Amino acid sequence: RYTVGDERRDTVIAVREMNLAGLSAEQQTWVNTHTVYTHGYGVVAAYGNSLNSDGLPSYWEQSVPSVGEMGEYEERVYFSPNAPYYSIVGAPEG
Repeated sequence: RYTVGDERRDTVIAVREMNLAGLSAEQQTWVNTHTVYTHGYGVVAAYGNSLNSDGLPSYWEQSVPSVGEMGEYEERVYFSPNAPYYSIVGAPEG
């Protein structure tokens, strides 16, 4: 359960992970694996106790980039069973 505003919500939440297996063999380079494709991106959050009219989860945070009621947050996710052994992050562009 999460408190959003003054409302307590039964919530199902998940982070979006990177799946490096989706890269072609040519794309699976050291640079891509350790500096480019280093993190998942964002979350999805749905009410744990309701569905929309199509029978699908009723989301309160969704999409890429994330939109919803969570407000601004850092969307990068650096932990996962699928994450590279190490990542090099935070360098200025270029």
